[in-house]
Amino acid sequence: MNNSWLRNKRNELITDLFRNFCLIHQELDKEFSMFEHTGEIRFKPLDELLGQEMAQGRLWRLKDTAHLLFRKQPNTPLSGIFLDWSIAYIFHECMKLKEDAYQLQTYIPWFQFMQSDPEYPMEEQEVGSNLFHLASQTRESINKEVKRIQFILSESKNILIHYLPLHSENRVLARFLFEHEERVQDVFQDLYQDLIQAIYGNSPGTRFILAARHLMQGKWLDKAQKAIERAEAIDSGLGELQQMREEIARAKSSE
Repeated sequence: MNNSWLRNKRNELITDLFRNFCLIHQELDKEFSMFEHTGEIRFKPLDELLGQEMAQGRLWRLKDTAHLLFRKQPNTPLSGIFLDWSIAYIFHECMKLKEDAYQLQTYIPWFQFMQSDPEYPMEEQEVGSNLFHLASQTRESINKEVKRIQFILSESKNILIHYLPLHSENRVLARFLFEHEERVQDVFQDLYQDLIQAIYGNSPGTRFILAARHLMQGKWLDKAQKAIERAEAIDSGLGELQQMREEIARAKSSE
């Protein structure tokens, strides 16, 4: 991979990693919540989340992005190494979970049907009973995999809180935090304020200034104005506020 390309795309890649982590976290939370209520893991959502080599799903792309950003790159911080490992761990556990979900969805019902069908000879039913006993242990495997994934997801949020302060000037990340605030709050829950404090310190309004600057680059002037209003509501003493208001006003008048 060309190092200059990676440096130029780093802000976008970091934001993609954070965005996909949040989306995957929400999707897995949804599936695990259903699992707690029904005892079943659905194969199709996991299959779509993972994808395949030639048609990668969101989790596969997240793993590859983490490898690209952190693996074999010079001066990678320890938090980046931890994040790379954690995301890869989630990916491989989800692979196992998907296979177990397929077993549970496809073969367990067949074994159950076979055992209750009097047309099958007793000898074959006995063999089927032994196989069914082994296949039934899939449920135990699923319980363990779900707990491991939940644990690593939780730890990954703490790792992100340690890692993302290195990117406090990332305008693309700031825009994501502004435009998808509810999503990030939903994922981080009581850690949300810790995340914002870690990245922006005692100037949380800075993220809205950075977001506004990035939005202005794309001529999203109304959204940029809303970002400035959010910054002002948090800290009306931010030095750039007046300058940003004037820049937006000039940009609007020239449209």
